[in-house]
Amino acid sequence: MPNITRPASTAIATPLAQVAERTREYVQASVPATTQRAYAADWRAFSEFCRQHRLEPMPAKPETVALFISERAGEVKPGTIRRALAAIGKMHTVSQHPNPCTVEPVPSTMRGIERTHGSAAVGKAPANLAVVERMVGAFPATTLDGLRNRALLLVGFAGAFRRSELVALRVEDLAWSPEGVVITVRQSKTDQEGKTQQKAIPFVQEGICAATALKVWLTAAGIKEGPVYRPMTRAGTPRDTALNAQAVAVLIKSACAQTGLDAARYSGHSLRAGHVTEARSRGVADADTMSVTGHTRVETLNVYDRRGNPFARTSAGAVLGGKGK
Repeated sequence: MPNITRPASTAIATPLAQVAERTREYVQASVPATTQRAYAADWRAFSEFCRQHRLEPMPAKPETVALFISERAGEVKPGTIRRALAAIGKMHTVSQHPNPCTVEPVPSTMRGIERTHGSAAVGKAPANLAVVERMVGAFPATTLDGLRNRALLLVGFAGAFRRSELVALRVEDLAWSPEGVVITVRQSKTDQEGKTQQKAIPFVQEGICAATALKVWLTAAGIKEGPVYRPMTRAGTPRDTALNAQAVAVLIKSACAQTGLDAARYSGHSLRAGHVTEARSRGVADADTMSVTGHTRVETLNVYDRRGNPFARTSAGAVLGGKGK
């Protein structure tokens, strides 16, 4: 949180300086430490959103906040978005700025998010390998936008990326080697202290290869620096700016519509949930999966395991001495 301004002359007003310091400590102590860490992560996410879109985070306009929460809708629970609003509001009031979160269109946008997504926003169906393969098949490998969409879906699935992390990727974040590509994620929701995370995506000989799809897209588009995933011009060439997070959700919905999948069951979060679900189904160690997702607790990882078959996660057959039919 912002510091309380200290007196200009501490030599003359030492007692007042001490009071100001205590005031700062009291303001900080008004919020539990765990909430402070969550607020700090929310504020970093909001600040990064504003940086990407060249908007002012402090003081922020209500329209800016509404755009921010709209981008996160469907990716996280409405409760998480409300916490972000609380963080943004707290930062403004402590800095003696009006709280933009109480001004329209923010309240109406939030109510719309809750009505649309409810409390089960992260309960969307997982896009496991079979689903991702169908989605990828919706886009041709003969056009630039098709190559971009294929690379986005495959990298998003292989690296268990959030849509906000995907669109924030830059060429400078990619380190290529004969084994594959190491992607540095410089801002992550699970990263409470602002440290970077690295995701290694190897070249694979069998099945579909996310690393190859990414290299093919960048080479074909002639992208050597800046945003990895970009919107296209009407002429079919990539722009200089990055895709926004909502475009990822739209892309997934489009792929569903073209391949006969129920678009209502899938969202931008389905790629991340699909990675965890597929890894669990294949017996991948949780520690290895968490090195990709960035989670530090298995309990949190369990939320992303969306295996629909209840017989896939039961010990009943084993304790009865059988393996099931």
